[in-house]
Amino acid sequence: IIHGGMDSALIGIYRDEYDISKAVYSYIKYIEVLVNENGMTEEEALEYFDTNILTYNVEDHQAIIIDDTGV
Repeated sequence: IIHGGMDSALIGIYRDEYDISKAVYSYIKYIEVLVNENGMTEEEALEYFDTNILTYNVEDHQAIIIDDTGV
C-alpha cells in the first residue's frame, strides 16, 4: 500500500519472505506532511492519523509505520 501524497514520509520498502512488498513510513514525517502540506494543526493531524491511518492499516498488505518519536 502506497499512501498518496506521502512521498516525503516514505522511508523505505519492506519485502517479506513471500515476496510481498510493504511501504515503510516515518510516523513523525507522516504527521509533518499532514501539517505542512495539508494545512492541519498538529492536533488535527494526530487525530486524523489515529482515526484514518491506523484504523485502515489492518489488512495483510498494510503499510508499516515506524514509531520514530523516541517515546
